[in-house]
Amino acid sequence: MKEELIKREGIKEVRHTFENVMDNNAKNTKELYSVLKKELDTNEHLSNDFREIIQKEIEAYEKALDKSTSEEERKLIYNKLEKLVEEAKKKYDDNMINNKELRENAIKIDEDNRKFNWGIAVNFGVGVLATIGVLSIGAKGYDVAKNYIEKNKF
Repeated sequence: MKEELIKREGIKEVRHTFENVMDNNAKNTKELYSVLKKELDTNEHLSNDFREIIQKEIEAYEKALDKSTSEEERKLIYNKLEKLVEEAKKKYDDNMINNKELRENAIKIDEDNRKFNWGIAVNFGVGVLATIGVLSIGAKGYDVAKNYIEKNKF
């Protein structure tokens, strides 16, 4: 009777541990992707702000180009426009690389968390089930387990 109670309690404990691990994984994943979404939204907002600034500068240079009289002035304005376009392209490329790295890091962190949590749960479950098995065997099982632990110096 006592062994039956121990078995039931042990199995309940294993189930409870697995449920906690699944809940924890879901919570961590949700939090991680929430942070990622905020970061990506911030990057998009900054990109849009940068794009607006560049667009205003381009418009100002275009007006100046219309009013310029000398070939030298036009060349200088045109070179500044080219430089702005290059800066905008570089900013866009950097932002895309940064967003890709953020997504990849988030996925890796999520995978690592899941592996770690499930590793703990599995080891705990195996330990509880082994303990139930040893207790089910009785005193002889206890002696076998004790000798094994002493031999392997746990």
